[in-house]
Amino acid sequence: PMDIIVRADKTFVVTYVINANCSYTNIVYESTDLKNWTETLRFTKDTFARSFEELNGDFYFGLGCEADKIKASTGSILRVKESYLAK
Repeated sequence: PMDIIVRADKTFVVTYVINANCSYTNIVYESTDLKNWTETLRFTKDTFARSFEELNGDFYFGLGCEADKIKASTGSILRVKESYLAK
């Protein structure tokens, strides 16, 4: 995991997978018991989510990079609205 959010009733983690075309699939999982995890969302970008936060159901991701592979979206904040998330 790159980052973890702990709430009273849920824990979220963000991680990523590097794809063959050098893009990154970023994935958020959530759990209520730390044993069973469910995928909450995924998105593909030219870089990975280094950190994230949840506010009022929306997720905000700080996009980072490897020091030797600076991508165009590095340093950006990406917002994923709650309405985008599958319920």
